Amino acid sequence: MGVAEYDLALRGKASGGNLALVQILTKEVNYAVIDTSPGESASSVASRMQSAVHRSGVPMGLWEVQGGTMFLPLGGAGHVFAGTETGLGIPRPPTSLSCGYDSRRNRIVLNWVSDPRGYDAVGVAEVYPESISPATQPGRDVFKGTTYAISVRGMVCVNDALFYIVGWRGGGATPKDTIPSWRDGTPSNAAAMHLSYNSQDELFGIPFTAGTAPNWKRWATHPSPADVCFEQGTVKPQMRYGQPYPYIDKPTDKRFYQVVKTKKPEGKAGIWRKFLGLTPGHKYRVTVLLNTLEMDKAKGQWSFSFHAARNAPDGKDFTPEQMTGEAALPDGSKGEKAGRMVCYGPGQTTKGEWAYCSTSPDDRSPGRETGDITLPEKVDTITVWLRHQAEDSKGVGYLWIKLEDLSMPPPLPAENPAK
Repeated sequence: MGVAEYDLALRGKASGGNLALVQILTKEVNYAVIDTSPGESASSVASRMQSAVHRSGVPMGLWEVQGGTMFLPLGGAGHVFAGTETGLGIPRPPTSLSCGYDSRRNRIVLNWVSDPRGYDAVGVAEVYPESISPATQPGRDVFKGTTYAISVRGMVCVNDALFYIVGWRGGGATPKDTIPSWRDGTPSNAAAMHLSYNSQDELFGIPFTAGTAPNWKRWATHPSPADVCFEQGTVKPQMRYGQPYPYIDKPTDKRFYQVVKTKKPEGKAGIWRKFLGLTPGHKYRVTVLLNTLEMDKAKGQWSFSFHAARNAPDGKDFTPEQMTGEAALPDGSKGEKAGRMVCYGPGQTTKGEWAYCSTSPDDRSPGRETGDITLPEKVDTITVWLRHQAEDSKGVGYLWIKLEDLSMPPPLPAENPAK
């Protein structure tokens, strides 16, 4: 039996941008970044990436480069691509990854949204910290689809478990009698979620794709790049070889945050995602971590709000008109206050600090209009979105989100001991 590998193949020409080769460990990652040139060949990019990995001082296991193909060990974590580079055959990542524990059937169910252009396969990985299931090793599966169930029979509990998925184009898997590998394919960036029994959150540190955080999509009333800007903000630098491992234990330990800027005073823009596969009749609570950054210095009028609302039974995506308040949401609410959890503006900011906002009745966030969400019959989806508008935008920030199922029965102590 040979040594397992990923053979990552870049194809065609670069569009021009930054390209990150990312090794997902658990909640944290190793990565190396280069700037590509428009029209640069795949072989040139792969060769320069190899040099960047060596210069970074971070062990990522890049063994060899041949043409546009990079050979890496499968090891305990996967390798994906991130950054603003849109060429080289790299697919767009899956979005809206959602995970939930089905206590009746003792399984974890994942749901997500694939790139409309499709993938040749989807890779799923589950990473369980040693404190959760010492006998469980990181597992992988490759298949087509947008839902996946993982049996957890025999596990100690389902707290503190991380899941991520990757879309693949090209390539193929090795025969079933070998160590699982993937040959000559091109992976997207990963979508990831962290599960703690009745809650799911984005407690991970994966770099962004095209300036947009993993799991999220962008929306804008003026979508031209000249009118709106989506960027990856960085809280802390990458670790170097020999440094203590920067484990992400709480949301403010995350390395990257979302920045949204509008460039026209009449324009509105933001990011959005769905939470999928929820349980009709259950009550859910949304908690987010937001920052007005340097908007205290902004001139003129501006607003920064965050919203949450249930979808219709068909789960159809919200339109920009619904996210601006011009069109009614499925629950019938309409206007700028519809689904609003918090609203910041001149004189009401976070003072450059990260602030928690929640649908909890105990939350006292400014501009709060909505509470915990109870899903009606046949509805299994909640959409959340950020909205920003400004005459002189300095940018607003999003770091983290959590969704809690308040109707889920408490765990049995013997099976799911409290943390």
